[in-house]
Amino acid sequence: PTLAADVPNVHYLSLGDSLAAGVNSDKKIGEGFSEYTAKYLEENNLLESYTKKFAVPGDTTADVLEDLTTNVELQEAVKEAHFISISAGANNLLKQAKIDASAGTVVIDPVAIVPTLTAIGENYAKILATIKALNSEAEVFVLGTYYPFPHFTNEVLKVQLMTLAETLNTTILKAVTASG
Repeated sequence: PTLAADVPNVHYLSLGDSLAAGVNSDKKIGEGFSEYTAKYLEENNLLESYTKKFAVPGDTTADVLEDLTTNVELQEAVKEAHFISISAGANNLLKQAKIDASAGTVVIDPVAIVPTLTAIGENYAKILATIKALNSEAEVFVLGTYYPFPHFTNEVLKVQLMTLAETLNTTILKAVTASG
């Protein structure tokens, strides 16, 4: 399938974590970037179908990869999709952290960060290769992450966490760029 502005019937599939699922600041699933994208396509009479049912809060890149390689229903959805968005990777890092939001503290094992970032890059390469094998025509958009702790007051911690978010985004960008 080819996505063109004058061709209706776009099938849009959103994959990934809580951002893809639309989890809001109240920790409830609502409207997120994929709903806004689907609404835009619908308002322009381009949308045939949209689903985020394979987007699961808490999913890591390993979870997305496993779903893509084992879930036949997801594989069929990928084969039909014209437009696929993916948001994953932050949970890989968050699993390495001990977060106390009420105290505004985060403890991250620095030894675990490098192999975690490496795994994120490798998983993204495999995710994108799997999608390409199922549907070489689909337009795939990979989203980075944001700094999720704006309420923290510890400036040193803020800088460390912002740097970590930037490093994650760089890791994702490198994997996506290498995958074409």
